[in-house]
Parts: sequence; C-alpha cells; structure tokens
Amino acid sequence: MNICGIICEYNPFHNGHKYLIDQIRKHQPDTKMVVCMSGNFVQRGEFAVYDKYARAKAAILNGIDLVIELPVHFSCCTAERFAFGGIYLLNALGCIDTLCFGSESGNIKDLALISSALSDQHTDSAVRQYLNDGMTYAAAREKAVKDTVGDIGDLMHNPNDILGIEYIKALNKLNSRITPCTFQRKGASHDSCQTKNSIASASYIRQLILSGDDTKNLYIPKNTVGIYSRPEHQEEQKIKTDFAMLYRLKTMNKKDFERLPDMSEGLENRLYKAVQNGNSVEEIINLAKCKRYTMSRIRRAVFHSFIGLTKNDLTDFPEYIKILDFNQNGTEILRLAKQTRTLPIVTRSSDIRKCPENAKQQFALEYRCDSLYNLISR
Repeated sequence: MNICGIICEYNPFHNGHKYLIDQIRKHQPDTKMVVCMSGNFVQRGEFAVYDKYARAKAAILNGIDLVIELPVHFSCCTAERFAFGGIYLLNALGCIDTLCFGSESGNIKDLALISSALSDQHTDSAVRQYLNDGMTYAAAREKAVKDTVGDIGDLMHNPNDILGIEYIKALNKLNSRITPCTFQRKGASHDSCQTKNSIASASYIRQLILSGDDTKNLYIPKNTVGIYSRPEHQEEQKIKTDFAMLYRLKTMNKKDFERLPDMSEGLENRLYKAVQNGNSVEEIINLAKCKRYTMSRIRRAVFHSFIGLTKNDLTDFPEYIKILDFNQNGTEILRLAKQTRTLPIVTRSSDIRKCPENAKQQFALEYRCDSLYNLISR
C-alpha cells in the first residue's frame, strides 16, 4: 500500500486543491492519501474561514482518505515551523511513503538544492553578516542562498516554492524515509484576484465568502457547497473579532509582548508603541510594520496575543496525532499506523487521558483556542 502525505490549510478546499489530488491519482493510481491540515487558525494569523471539521469533510469528499490536525502552535507560525510541524506529524505516522505538494516551479531538484544550502553553516554565517549590514531577514536569507546556488535562489520569492523548500529541509532534518514529490501549480497564483479555468486563489475565495458573494461556488467543488454553510452577518463577526483583539492588545503590558513568540530585534517595543497609538487592529498592524518587520509577522504577533500563545507554548515537536476525519481507506491507514506510529493517536477527546503529560498540555492549549474560535464564530 502506497501512502501519500499532503500538508495543507484548505482554507477553504477549492478546485486548485482538487487538481493536485487528481494529478497525484493520475501518477500514483493506487495511492492512499493523508493530509495534515491546519486546525481553526491558519498560518497568516487569522481564523480559518470554516471550522476544521467542515474543511476536513470537504477533503474526504474529494479524494483524501485521512485528515490529521496541525496544532495551533505550528499552524499559526512561520513557514519553517509550519512545514516542520506538518512533516513531523506525517513522519510520526510511520507509514507515509511520499510527500506531494504543489509549487510554482514544479522542480524538485532545484528546491532540494536550495534546501541543502539553507542547512549549510556557511549560509547561516552569511545571513548573520547581511543582517548586520541592515538587510531584512528574508532578503539576507535569499542573498546568502544565491551566493551558493546562483539564480535558482529566485525561487525563494514564490510562496509555495518556499514551503516546498522547508518541507524538504524538515525531511532531511528528521532523516525521514518519506520521498518528496512536487507538481507545478496551475491557474491562479497565490493571493491573486485573477481566476483561470475555474481555479481561484484561496484568498480571493475568502474575500467572496466574507462579502456574501455566491460566485465563490464557481471555484470550489460542487460537493462541498452544502458543507460550507455559515451564519449570515459576516461583517458583524469581523467587528466582534476586531473588538476582542483590540481589547486584548490594549490590556497588555510590555512584559506580555516580550512573552509572545517570534519577538526579537526590538519588535516587542515597536508593537507595544503601536498599540498605545492605534485605535483599530489594522491601524496597529500598519503602525508596527516596517522594512524590518513584515506584515505577516506583525499580524501573527497580534493574533498570538489574542489567543494567548506564548514562547513557552512553542514546544519543539507535536506530542500527539489528532484525527479529524477519515473514510474506509483511512481506516486501513489507521490500522497500519497503530503498528508504526511514534506518537499517540487521538481519535476522540477521551483518548488524551492515556497520553503523556506534554501531550495533555498541548491538547489543553488546542481546546482553549477551539473554544475561542467557536465563541467568535457564533
């Protein structure tokens, strides 16, 4: 039995995701598929547009056999940590043969070369030097890599190529037997508002959902339309969320900001000052943003403050494998995984009682965040 792993957000599941699954089926006809999917909070520091169980169900209806959850302290973080958490969980199942992902380049060799360069100590030294010269971290990292691999380092401009590089780096770090495989993305590019052949970017589809525009249904599989039902008054929900975020930010002191993940280089001071002067979440983010601190980094920091995530919550590894949904093929995978897995498998909440203390602590964090998601999403 060949088993393929995918790391995803499916925020929401759309025709581009279905295209990747169809391509995998075309090239690996007998394969079974497992996805490691973000839960209720996603990498850019936002609520998922639909809850994790609805998104998992959409995946199962469209060719996925088993869905496991990427916990919040990996899903709502940098690309490096997001990728490592997903790879670690797929590897922990002990039965995944290949990792498949879409990328702008579709070139696994080039992505592997960049990944190797990033893992080299000389690259680390070069990055530190370029940072001292005043470059942003992203620019310093790209220049250091291009010093080694040349112009193929330009692939680090592409969001899905970046994730692919991090996937390969994580596989190498874990000495995993999983083989990476990539397919070139078709249709709309990441975050684009353009559409092509019934494929649109997830960000554009989210805009349609939040505005109540039913043309979103053109870009998602027909069998998911009924799953993706949400209460009306999306604008009211956004106002409620922004108010809750603003309240949390305004009641934090400097020490609270220092405890947030990914706080360094004076970011905690800049964010604290922005909070004192800003009167809305977006205004605070714009005040804190600068050449050194990207919008996505600031947005994640604001979101971490809202859900109460601290540096102490960022453990090195996930401690359990949470099952979100599965079909008959997924049952077979789980039967095999029970013999090969290196982490406890949690199918229902009561399973956590049998897990080690570290797993219980991570589960408690996830439960707290899910409760917040459900409260805001009512």
